[in-house]
Amino acid sequence: MLDHLNCFAIAMKTSQLSLYMLFAIGMLAMLQAAWFYPQLPETVASHFNASGVADGYMSKIGFLVFQVIFIPAMGLLFVGIGRLLNQIPASLINVPNREYHLSEERKAFTFSVLTNQLRWFGVVTMLLLLIVCALANKANLSQPPVLPMPTYLLMSYFIFTLIWTAMLVLKFRKKH
Repeated sequence: MLDHLNCFAIAMKTSQLSLYMLFAIGMLAMLQAAWFYPQLPETVASHFNASGVADGYMSKIGFLVFQVIFIPAMGLLFVGIGRLLNQIPASLINVPNREYHLSEERKAFTFSVLTNQLRWFGVVTMLLLLIVCALANKANLSQPPVLPMPTYLLMSYFIFTLIWTAMLVLKFRKKH
């Protein structure tokens, strides 16, 4: 039981840290937009094909407003999903050993773990978006705008997602 309480305390601390990180990344998105705004042309490339060549354009204000709204909204989405877990029927939550982990005595702990993990996934997703937006902003500083293909970035996110999913499944496969 003591180990269970220690895990709960650690989860709560890292949950707080993830909230601070989500907020900080949202603020960085706003600062990034403010930094690039005066440097960008009035019409910017907003979509790039697989080769990194621009194939969609929009106004600079629309592009930067999208960044300022979209990145923080992703953070709010992950926080919101975590908060809604208590409202979702247990039958719709798919974790290994569902009956055990969603029993009344373990439900609060399970939801805190899931909420915490969702927030950390949100942190990594927002970081990815922040970097991609920075690359797109930087690409628009040259003519013609060409987005370098950040294969390493996408592969890192993919690998993180695989590891994150595997760890979550393994955590709930065990009965503590």
